[in-house]
Amino acid sequence: MARDTVNRIFMHGLKGFVFGTFVSARQFLTVYYYSHFFPGIRKKYDLKL
Repeated sequence: MARDTVNRIFMHGLKGFVFGTFVSARQFLTVYYYSHFFPGIRKKYDLKL
């Protein structure tokens, strides 16, 4: 996992790596927000918390 991270930094540069990290974090937080604050979604997809 650490080697993959270093390879991504070298391939995309530090700026691209940081941007990609923020994009991934935003997507994760969006999913987290909707799954926790809209119980209908949890019920529809049978998600367990």
